Amino acid sequence: MNVPPPPYEVVLLCAGGITSGKEVMALDLAVSLSEAGIRLGILTSIWGNGELARRLTALGLPFRRLRLGFISATLRWNEIRMTLHQLLFLPSLYWDYVRMIRQWQPRKCLHTNWHHLLLLYPFLRSKRDDFWIHECMPSSRQYRWLFRMLEPRIGHFVCVSACVAESIRSLGVADSKIRVIHNAVRDPVPTPRLSKPDTDLFHIGIVGQIAPWKGHQDLVEAVGQCRDRGIQIVLHLFGVGSEAFAEELRRSISTLHLEHLIVWHGYVTDRSTIFTQLDAVIAPSRFAEPFGLTAVEAGYFSLPVIVSRSGALPELVQHHTTGLIVEAQNPTALASAIVSLATQPQEARRLGRNARLHVERHFGHGRLVEDFCRLLSLPQNAVLNRVNDAVPS
Repeated sequence: MNVPPPPYEVVLLCAGGITSGKEVMALDLAVSLSEAGIRLGILTSIWGNGELARRLTALGLPFRRLRLGFISATLRWNEIRMTLHQLLFLPSLYWDYVRMIRQWQPRKCLHTNWHHLLLLYPFLRSKRDDFWIHECMPSSRQYRWLFRMLEPRIGHFVCVSACVAESIRSLGVADSKIRVIHNAVRDPVPTPRLSKPDTDLFHIGIVGQIAPWKGHQDLVEAVGQCRDRGIQIVLHLFGVGSEAFAEELRRSISTLHLEHLIVWHGYVTDRSTIFTQLDAVIAPSRFAEPFGLTAVEAGYFSLPVIVSRSGALPELVQHHTTGLIVEAQNPTALASAIVSLATQPQEARRLGRNARLHVERHFGHGRLVEDFCRLLSLPQNAVLNRVNDAVPS
């Protein structure tokens, strides 16, 4: 592929050790800006599993790998070891970064990781550097110190949800520097999905990492309560995670005698394979979700979503219009919500139809590109109206 040479209007710094949700969103934005005619380069790290570099190469996006790593104030040996390793290479990182800035001449730098902001602190300039935040930041003395130090050198703190914005506002960041740009999803269903075959059973699913904070235990207990009310629910589990927690979950399922009502699928990449099996999607998180892409993806497949009142999830679902919102860590409330959809299929379909319209209007991919072009003062030319709907591989 032809890789455009510098200078670049924008440099995107995305250097996670693994390629997860944040990195996927950054890749998607990079592809879209390139499609829109924006000259863009990417900085990533030489550390990690190399998946991000492989994807960038396949997409034909110009990138450079630097010694961008981990730095922490946590006094545990593993974190101390990684921080010392990073500090050992700090002079070479500075040399390479300054050389990159001179060669690439970016007008804007969009950072995605506070560790790297801290490492590159001497070179941050408020007119050039913005921080795209994908996490709800903890309210602690260390983070208040960090954000108080970063604020004068960052132009905008770009938050993926109002929940994330509130978390950094509580750390002392001024409202004038905070922008909320919700994440977006390319439409995986350009034509309306085929109706799922009617069965006597109501199929629900939870999608993502299998971990205690995602609320799997609450959902399993809710399925047991549904059964006790005479409503047969089939729960589909998509994703992988800690084997220790998965084993704990299996023991709970066995204790409740729910083995015949729960299907383990593991990690499934194709979203159509996941969502076309379901009548509803459940996101019962126990922690402050910074966004919750599953809730948006489900909407594209015209599925109602039941979410917990946790983090940004209530920003994505309109109660009794596109889905249902229940209190977190409340299996009884969750079971009642599931039963209400299972026993009122017409209402579930109404919520699903509304969900499709809602995500098209508020979480469409073209909106994300336009918002970032506006934020970064980039030209919004005609190409923006032709953003490719194909998801980067």
